[in-house]
Amino acid sequence: MLTVKTLSRPWVGEAERLVVEKLAPDFYRATASFGFMERPDIPHVLSVARDKGCGLPRDNVTYYVGGDSIVPREDGQGHPKWETAVFAALARNSSHVGDVLRLPNDGLVEIGRQVAI
Repeated sequence: MLTVKTLSRPWVGEAERLVVEKLAPDFYRATASFGFMERPDIPHVLSVARDKGCGLPRDNVTYYVGGDSIVPREDGQGHPKWETAVFAALARNSSHVGDVLRLPNDGLVEIGRQVAI
């Protein structure tokens, strides 16, 4: 399992970028830290984890990411419809998390949810 953190400083040194813990045989928890000015490269982080002894397969990795869809509240107590439409359009046009983290499309699974505003 990999957790990616964005810290409140612009850059993170390579020595403190990745922490890997062995939780059980063939099961690891890794935490990768990046500065807010850096663009994460998750496949590179996983290759560094392999170099640190984490037994990951090179080509058989599945990435699970979350995504949200903005919808109006059903009870009518949310934002005006025009605000919801603008916010939903901005969210749809934002960068995809797979592109930001440099994840390969053939191993990406997106788990979505609807957020009512």
